[in-house]
Amino acid sequence: QQALARVSNPDLFAPPIVMTANDFRFFAKTQAESLGIDAMVVLEPLRRDSGPAIAAGAALARSRDPGAVVLAIAADHVILDQDVFEATCAAGLEAAVAGNIVTFGILPASPKTSYGYIRRGESLGIAGVAKVAAFVEKPD
Repeated sequence: QQALARVSNPDLFAPPIVMTANDFRFFAKTQAESLGIDAMVVLEPLRRDSGPAIAAGAALARSRDPGAVVLAIAADHVILDQDVFEATCAAGLEAAVAGNIVTFGILPASPKTSYGYIRRGESLGIAGVAKVAAFVEKPD
């Protein structure tokens, strides 16, 4: 419900497409309906992690709107400030409409052997948006 509520502002987001497994289809639909959100629930035929699910959701969004810009989020993300989230999404939308692929991230606090990170490049002239200079692989 938190993930659905996070993208419920109709001035910024289209109705969500929820990608889930068959076992969770009724749960996902019920959660959306209880919030008054008209989410399309799409079933993954096999678990293949997020890449194929995002690709299928993006193709479906494009079939609904050829100019669609897709925001892929996970249900287990913790977002503490909705206003900052929406402002970040709005800046990302501006960058995407200008023809860029957009990724979101947080500043690393320390090296972790389980995470790589994105090194920021030069600013795109949109608040907080920069080119990607490099992806830095996780340390050994």
